Amino acid sequence: MNKEAQGGSSEDTRDGVEGLFKKGIIVIGIILGLIAAIQLFFAINRFISVWFTYRYQPIFQSIYSAAILVVVIYAIRTYIKQ
Repeated sequence: MNKEAQGGSSEDTRDGVEGLFKKGIIVIGIILGLIAAIQLFFAINRFISVWFTYRYQPIFQSIYSAAILVVVIYAIRTYIKQ
């Protein structure tokens, strides 16, 4: 029996493989983006500790952390609305 007799077609299989490939590319992109975001987070923390005196470091780190939270909350809300 061929695929068409079983209820499927070669185009359905090709579309399925293409869909999986696209999803795989998206997952790889997300992983790379998360790694870059984590590295950026620690790099900015090091930047704060180098360029600001120890008395002002907690203030700038708090502002930075609050900004990160705002961005993450916005991204999550945007994703949920879709």
